[in-house]
Amino acid sequence: MIEEKITEDEKRIAKEMDRIKKIYGEPFAQFCRSSCAEVFQIPGAMEDILTHTFFPTKLFLEDDKQKDSIIQIIMAVYEQKWGKKKNDSPVATETPEQLLRKAGYTLYYCKTYEDTLRFTPYYDPKELLCTFYDQNRVYAHYVFFAVKDGAEHMLRALHPDREDDYSHSVLSIQFKRGYYNKLYIISRYNHTVTLPNATYGNELNQIIPGLEQSFKHAYGLNLDPTFLGEIRIPGLHFASNETMFYPYNMSLVLGDDKLFRFGPNNIYIESGADTTNETVTQFDQNRYILVNNILIDKQTKTIKALPPDLVPDYIENIYNNKISKIEVTKQKDGNRLITITDLDGNKSYIIIDEKNQMIGYKNEHITEIGDYFLQNIKTLKYISLPNVETIGNYFLVHNECLESIDFPKLQKVGDYFIYANQTINKVNLPSLKEVGKHCMGRNEALREASFPSLEFADVGFMRSNRQMRDYVKNLLDSRNK
Repeated sequence: MIEEKITEDEKRIAKEMDRIKKIYGEPFAQFCRSSCAEVFQIPGAMEDILTHTFFPTKLFLEDDKQKDSIIQIIMAVYEQKWGKKKNDSPVATETPEQLLRKAGYTLYYCKTYEDTLRFTPYYDPKELLCTFYDQNRVYAHYVFFAVKDGAEHMLRALHPDREDDYSHSVLSIQFKRGYYNKLYIISRYNHTVTLPNATYGNELNQIIPGLEQSFKHAYGLNLDPTFLGEIRIPGLHFASNETMFYPYNMSLVLGDDKLFRFGPNNIYIESGADTTNETVTQFDQNRYILVNNILIDKQTKTIKALPPDLVPDYIENIYNNKISKIEVTKQKDGNRLITITDLDGNKSYIIIDEKNQMIGYKNEHITEIGDYFLQNIKTLKYISLPNVETIGNYFLVHNECLESIDFPKLQKVGDYFIYANQTINKVNLPSLKEVGKHCMGRNEALREASFPSLEFADVGFMRSNRQMRDYVKNLLDSRNK
């Protein structure tokens, strides 16, 4: 009987593993089984966790740093769904109000914005909580104030400390509304001490034993500290609106409150200052290719950079209203070749890897490139522009993969040309005569450069290239003679 049961379990697990492999690939499926074997004890548990927590792609585990966090995520969801049940926990016999009264506090629950304003007199004007300026706070959080007896007479410490008596005399206890009720215990010294919104280490039981369970019971709160959104994983983003982890290749920040992420499988994530307000878009993979932040539309034959508010990438000027055909072919090495044919029959090429990252670009026909060409493409390893003669500002700044450039006909470049590239080690520009400000600066790996025709270099030319200091000095001295 035991042998038969084990065999049946193995058959069941094998079938579940096959389904997981089809979605996430063999390496990820094997990793889950070896790292979180106990999850497979419950039929379908692992498949349920993965499909409700991780976007379906075979690109997880690209970074070894992801592994520990992925285990934590899987086990956190497992414990939530199949771990200790609520009725296994001791029932709280006293309310939060009763427990805090024992500790010398009076607890107030603020249901309106006006309720919160009653507590402003307890705070120094420079330490007023953000809660007092946010009329929507009570709708996004459960907001409480715990006021210690005699708080109005309490004197500040000479050297304020988050855990001193004055700090503890008025506590704002707040829980974020939603599936996971993230807890914040905010000091009366708000803005003055380090981490004021982590008073008592955000542990309610430090105020008085049993308080955490009492709040859970009284208000139906979920205070699990392993909430998925709290786990930070390289190359993965937790979209709180969808409670799902998405892999991403790059991110861009606009202003103080807009963050954009771009991922494989045509994933585009827009986030505001409040990360609960996010939108996740997956562009139709039959029609679009999202290459880094460049969206190629095979149907309308257009190319544009995202987000729309970004300074336009010059690649848009090169192609829009000029494309007759876009073709995509898979290469033997797993990369894909995008062939773009213009209205005159001229072809140019973009090479992308399995993550939709641009790694190669070739255009034999273009002679002039304007500002901001491929300004946010850090993954380019190869570029061929044999006939380009003029290039504008901010050409390929902050690239992380390009090792060499050779533009035989290039004569003039604008500001910040090939600036702060991490890996470039060789530059050959035999026809270059004029360069703008800060060109080819901060290229720490650069070891070899040739500009035999150079006539004018503006400020910052090749500055902070440690391995090229003597070369640059001799070059500029020779031009000044």
